[in-house]
Amino acid sequence: EVSAKFSAARVILKPAKPGHGLRAGSAVRVVLSLSGIKDITAKCLGRTPNKLTNAMATIEALKKLN
Repeated sequence: EVSAKFSAARVILKPAKPGHGLRAGSAVRVVLSLSGIKDITAKCLGRTPNKLTNAMATIEALKKLN
């Protein structure tokens, strides 16, 4: 499990069982599918509806995984 913050956006990424699929919304889903991740659950906790900051928070969370 990893969480990250970018500007006003906060994202939590949790691993899922194989076959569970990609459970995420809007910009987070796009970033995770383009990165090739198949089984994960994501949640946006920030109050911002800005898709760019949500996507950047997801990228920051993925950077923490390495």
